Amino acid sequence: MTAGKTVFFDVRFGASGDMLLASLIDAGLPIDTLTSALSSIPVDGWTMEAKKIVRNHFAGTQLFVTCAEEASERTLSQIVVMLEKSSLSQRAKNNAINTFNTLARAESKVHGITPEEVHFHEIGAVDSIIDIAGFCAAMDIQGLEKILYSEIPLSRGCIATHHGQLPLPSPAVSELARGDRVVFTEHEGELITPTAVALLRTLGTQNIGSMAQGTLLFTGRGFGTREYGFPSFTRAFILEENIAEGDLLVEITCAIDDMNPQLFPHVSEKLFAEGALDAYFTPLLMKKGRPGFLLTVLCTPDKEESLKYIIFHETSTIGVRIQTTRREKLSRSIEEIQLEGFCIRIKISRYRDEIMNVKPEYEDIKKIADATGKSVKELMEKALVACRR
Repeated sequence: MTAGKTVFFDVRFGASGDMLLASLIDAGLPIDTLTSALSSIPVDGWTMEAKKIVRNHFAGTQLFVTCAEEASERTLSQIVVMLEKSSLSQRAKNNAINTFNTLARAESKVHGITPEEVHFHEIGAVDSIIDIAGFCAAMDIQGLEKILYSEIPLSRGCIATHHGQLPLPSPAVSELARGDRVVFTEHEGELITPTAVALLRTLGTQNIGSMAQGTLLFTGRGFGTREYGFPSFTRAFILEENIAEGDLLVEITCAIDDMNPQLFPHVSEKLFAEGALDAYFTPLLMKKGRPGFLLTVLCTPDKEESLKYIIFHETSTIGVRIQTTRREKLSRSIEEIQLEGFCIRIKISRYRDEIMNVKPEYEDIKKIADATGKSVKELMEKALVACRR
């Protein structure tokens, strides 16, 4: 059993929107499929070309997006409308819109205005829109479910923008990178762009604990348009994580004795909606003889931060305990049998190829009971007999 594909981006030597996308193309993303997916975005006069190049003794791919448009200023709402009108998947649309929202929030803080007032200049150009939408479409095309990335490199010097000369790291990058691990370098020039940081922060995580094991499928190296006196490229590693024998998970716990228990179901719903694998409250007798509850949450490492936020935001606790744990689970498969003229699903759990549990799907049994008037108990027993046969 596998957990889907993960891509790890090594951006310590630089990254931009086109470099991230170029590294995926170098790792096997078919550019014709990508171009076809992006053709539905309502902008004209752009082309995309990927070239294999060698720079600083390293081979890789450089992506060229050219467009006829000269005016490049757009508001967030204008970009959202463009993306919504496209025929990209809903997942790709949402990811692209969320990335532009991340950029708008950063720019609004830098310039002291609201996100709605932000006018994207360089980032509002067609090539930047294609970079962001293309990256989000590439996730669908390559079947990427998880994005991980390395430390963010911060360089020195200045860069010319629509707002004039800006110091590096740029104010937008500095705002976007807050909360992430960074590396201050002695390099001159823009190593990483706001577009790259926004994509990584919005869609990925630096928490690589969940990448403890897996099969490396493809690697890619993406170059940008700028050349420095040192190697600068983005590396992509596409893995398929193998979790058949067990998962490395995070367990978050906290004891609560000063909160209305009526709120517990709401907390559980929020945790499960955010991706908790399990969440439950256990009664406790705490210090001074007060009754309390132990909240236990089990999750994959990439969900740790978002679930901690929910715990702090929705409960009265002021601290949590966190530990890495290993979960062993049986391999599972679904088979179908006929019962009373209906098809029902059977969950079969195995340990080392030996069947341990056989369970008819309750909802299927209930539908037959509603249709025939027979009891769920009777139908469940018949289903188990049929399974044994």
